[in-house]
Amino acid sequence: MAQPDFLVIGAQKAGTTWLDKMFKSHPEIWTPVVKELQFFNSLYMEDAFKWTPRHRSSHASKAIGFVSNNSNNIDWAIIKQAVHIGEPENVDYQWYETVFDFAPEGNIKGEMTPEYSLLQHEHINSVKQKYPNLKIIFVMRDPVQRALSGIRMRLLQNGFDASSTQSDIDNFVKSCASDWDVIERGNYQNIIDKWTFHFGDENFLPLLSDDLKIDGKKQLEKLSKFLGIESEGFVADASEKVHVGKKYHISQDAIDEVIKYQQQNLEWFERYRNDE
Repeated sequence: MAQPDFLVIGAQKAGTTWLDKMFKSHPEIWTPVVKELQFFNSLYMEDAFKWTPRHRSSHASKAIGFVSNNSNNIDWAIIKQAVHIGEPENVDYQWYETVFDFAPEGNIKGEMTPEYSLLQHEHINSVKQKYPNLKIIFVMRDPVQRALSGIRMRLLQNGFDASSTQSDIDNFVKSCASDWDVIERGNYQNIIDKWTFHFGDENFLPLLSDDLKIDGKKQLEKLSKFLGIESEGFVADASEKVHVGKKYHISQDAIDEVIKYQQQNLEWFERYRNDE
């Protein structure tokens, strides 16, 4: 059975959707029709990620709908892939590797799931034992802005809209600021230390979200060298924005609460960015 060649492990709200679009524009790269397979986190941290079957099912359904409604010649291979992802009997390694069987022979294969950044040492070691030659890609964004963007996504998921009061929005933001996963998704130092401990610096590529925006072409050249492919193969517009989230106004006192819990992450990130 096929195996992945690379993983993009996040960070959430740091540019992984842009990366997936770039990957899908390159003839040498293959990624699944469903962007986030949510495999290792659901396998090793099931109690923390009980929503993953619903995620796979809903996104697979959207992919099937898109293919069915936007093509005169339906691509049945994509539909079969989406059905496999959306209706698994058992989410195990056989299921996971079957996803990559859909890739054309000779392509570099990979997937991106930001929740993989939250895996612990023992989980990453299990991934390493199974796929020792994996290359790991990690995109970082200012941890405060990343946290606020992630919380805005939660606001949308929890039904906040134009009728919501500013007080309710701010109280929700403050309640999220201290959540474990909001803090740890921005703990880039810990994430890098864990993954490089098991896979080594040579198989780990850190990227900055701001660099993707400022000079996406240059970052794609760096990415191509890391994966061993031709950078000229990317045909998508690297300057195009994707996945712009819904706007919510958040008051400064709520933002300050997020800053308080992200302070350590922010200090590390600023040192890292200045050293680049």
